[in-house]
Amino acid sequence: MTIYIKLYTGVYRRVGYREFSIDVDNPIKLSMLLSKVEKLAKALDSLDRDGIPYIILVDGRYTSLDEDPIIMDGSKIKIFTPISGGDILNREVDPLELVRDAYRRYRDDIHRRLKEFNSLGGCGDERLFLELIFCILTPQSRAIYAWNTVKEIYLNGCLWRCNYKELSNYLVKSRFRFNKARYIIEARERFLDGSIDFKELLDGYPIEVRHRLASTIKGIGYKEASHFLRNIGYTFDIAILDRHILKYMQKFRLINEIPRSLTPKKYLLLEDRFIWLSRYLGIKPAELDLLLWALETGYIFK
Repeated sequence: MTIYIKLYTGVYRRVGYREFSIDVDNPIKLSMLLSKVEKLAKALDSLDRDGIPYIILVDGRYTSLDEDPIIMDGSKIKIFTPISGGDILNREVDPLELVRDAYRRYRDDIHRRLKEFNSLGGCGDERLFLELIFCILTPQSRAIYAWNTVKEIYLNGCLWRCNYKELSNYLVKSRFRFNKARYIIEARERFLDGSIDFKELLDGYPIEVRHRLASTIKGIGYKEASHFLRNIGYTFDIAILDRHILKYMQKFRLINEIPRSLTPKKYLLLEDRFIWLSRYLGIKPAELDLLLWALETGYIFK
């Protein structure tokens, strides 16, 4: 069997990749290849100077060099370094060209994720409520931890029965967990008594619906409402102006500094600039958002 390796290079220079193959007699543990891959990477002088780990894609599953060995039953391995902030700041490369190159790499994964978001359009209110809770948990917290928390409190029933103190104990990986626990409990009570009616809330144009969500649900601002509407496939044409996105906007010189807070008026102004950037790049706003997050994390999430 031949193992095909695609090693992406381009840290602190233009992104590219080289392909290699290793012949093996039978399926082997991934860890047995890592030493060869690292030597190969060092020979290419492509290891990240800031220590960003190589990300390995094995049949669609992301892992990294320091994870436990994986029994490999497929025939392809992709190994690459995610583009880091250092790449974007490098004066020797065009940052927008780096984004275009990265989009070509991530495009298929991004489109698959957007199809998943679209599939939520016809789901029930309970599923929409879980996405709403996820968006309440995400501010200044890692999205993957927020989603794991949502799944945990939903599956063990805490979402529907826990009091404030019990719920806050599940939110230890979230910043401002006590405030978020209060927001979730209030949203839960309003959802259960029918005052949060998604059929009514989601009736109208996206900009109108976003304003309605932000003005009627505690813990939901313009950013969280935009995140919610994107995740349920309601619209892919608005911006989710998280600090990480604002950081890239600053690097692209669309803004001079990252604002400490965003009023609705300021949000709309910066959103116009983000949408202009997406049109300039030829990448839809929702795709560009997922792409910029992938440049931070090395994978596509939500």
